[in-house]
Amino acid sequence: MCFYNPLEQFSINDYLLINTPFYNISITNSGFYIIISAILMYGILIISIKKNNIIGDRISILTESIYKSILALVRANIGKENEIYLSLILTLFYFILIINFVGLVPYGFSPTAHFALTLSLSIMLIIGLTIIGFEKYKLSYFSVLLPSGTPLGLVPLLVAIELLSYIARAFSLGIRLGANIKKSHILLNVISSLTLQIISINIIFAILSIIPIVFLVLLMGLEIAVAILQAYVWCVLTSIYIKDSIVLH
Repeated sequence: MCFYNPLEQFSINDYLLINTPFYNISITNSGFYIIISAILMYGILIISIKKNNIIGDRISILTESIYKSILALVRANIGKENEIYLSLILTLFYFILIINFVGLVPYGFSPTAHFALTLSLSIMLIIGLTIIGFEKYKLSYFSVLLPSGTPLGLVPLLVAIELLSYIARAFSLGIRLGANIKKSHILLNVISSLTLQIISINIIFAILSIIPIVFLVLLMGLEIAVAILQAYVWCVLTSIYIKDSIVLH
């Protein structure tokens, strides 16, 4: 964890430098933590299905609760007949949640604080949903840009507004996640750095530092809540966008 420059914790560094004549395939700290998060996600899901494992049973309770919550979300926003999208939304939830948690580990790195990752996910998601919509409705999918009952004179204006709104989804989804994670990490870094400096002054200030330490603990709890909430919000918005793609108004 960085103590002096709040933005230094977001620096991308090479762990393994591999240059080829055609492409740079070096492993960075961002790529490394994404791989670690994917492995952890896979491991948790594997352990959760082992009923005879005592630890696994405890994890199974948690994973089953998450499954039921995401299932209820899918049924509420997309419909019971479209549960085929449950695996996509559940995978996105676990992936984002675990990456957010990994970023809370001291000296760790949070890939979701970088717009390169969050925007890549959101843009690919919207492109994929657009392809699904065109595959299902063909050219009729363009009706998503025109609310029913629109007066003829307002058609050009509303189509332009709806088109901008549709494109903005790809960016707002990724920016929301990246900005919230980055903001919370910077705040935690600033408070922890300030607390460390107060402690290092003298014994009196060290005693008085109990107050910022308590605040730091509460802030860490808030960070955990933000990590969970942002993963859930991503899934809520994804389910809404899926519904808009497969159910035309």
